[in-house]
Amino acid sequence: MDGLAKETCLTCYVQFWITKEHQKHLEETKKVYHCPNGHGQRYTGEADTQKIIRLKQDLKSAKNREERAKRSNYALRGVITKMKKKESARDGKVQSKTV
Repeated sequence: MDGLAKETCLTCYVQFWITKEHQKHLEETKKVYHCPNGHGQRYTGEADTQKIIRLKQDLKSAKNREERAKRSNYALRGVITKMKKKESARDGKVQSKTV
């Protein structure tokens, strides 16, 4: 049963089979479908294709945040280095005056 997916009714718990193609369609469209006893049900969560798209977008956003953080880190390192040099130069001048 390669092309079939097993479903279980959430009301009467009867098990039935639908094609995987139809199952994918139902997951994506969130349309109501019925068990053999007539109980309506539908998929409410994200479909796999929607989940993949969302996860790719999340990954891209995370990479962008990482890149911005790296650039900010480099800039802050430069500022710190500049301040340290300024401070050591000032301390050097002060010490030479007192010696």
